Amino acid sequence: MNNNPIQNIIIKNLWGEYNLQWDSLNPDVNILVGINGSGKSTILRILWAVLCKDDETLDKYGKDLFVAVEFKDGSSATRENEVVIIKGKSMPHSVLLSTFDTPILDKERLNKNESSLDQDLDFLIYQRGKEKPANFTNYRLKATIPKYTVQIADNVNRFFTEIINPLFEKTEKKIDINEFTNELIFRKKDTIIKLTDLSSGEKQMLILLFSLFLMENEPHIILMDEPEASLHIEWQQKLIDVMQAVNPNCQFIISTHSPSIFGKGWMDKVIHVEKLKA
Repeated sequence: MNNNPIQNIIIKNLWGEYNLQWDSLNPDVNILVGINGSGKSTILRILWAVLCKDDETLDKYGKDLFVAVEFKDGSSATRENEVVIIKGKSMPHSVLLSTFDTPILDKERLNKNESSLDQDLDFLIYQRGKEKPANFTNYRLKATIPKYTVQIADNVNRFFTEIINPLFEKTEKKIDINEFTNELIFRKKDTIIKLTDLSSGEKQMLILLFSLFLMENEPHIILMDEPEASLHIEWQQKLIDVMQAVNPNCQFIISTHSPSIFGKGWMDKVIHVEKLKA
């Protein structure tokens, strides 16, 4: 789990009206439950904006908005008087996924013939059309460095044999690696299929899992807003277990309408938005 997770969150004067306090967050998984309009998505967006020092987003929730995010090691991120102040050595990396929609990094290069999901997935695997270095192809190229060869091969093999391909078994799909071109090959039975032929839910799951894999087990805070909106029931029930298997060093903060979708064993991680309101 994350060795420097968020421990406490305080929000005051939200829209000049609401105060919330969330104490003693779990270091691994937190499931925030509430009906539409209860504020659960807003809490995640505010948390993300504070960690990223996004003043423009924070201003949308009121000029008098106060936010304090406290971490296990005593560091903090505080927003007061329209300014975010970071205290401590450094903030953990954080990622916000809104209903599993990961915005592409370069909107200006969006190909009109492809969805943003297609381009996100294409980039994460092949780094086509974007400049950010974290992608699967570059990761595998590390294997050409002798000291990384065995480790990279083992990591990739485990990722596909234990995580990715078991998820696709029921639809008779499988992902292999072409050892000569270093590209991924998607198959349905014996037929090669294109990335664009995958369903939106399959693409979204792959984007999530490849993103977690490419973190290389580094600690992150993952904020997820209503992931059930995009996944079929079996994947919903496996989601948390699968994410933790890919990167066990994350603190997951997930908002949802129904915590039961995540399967058994997580009810002790659930908190209702109404209980946070002071």
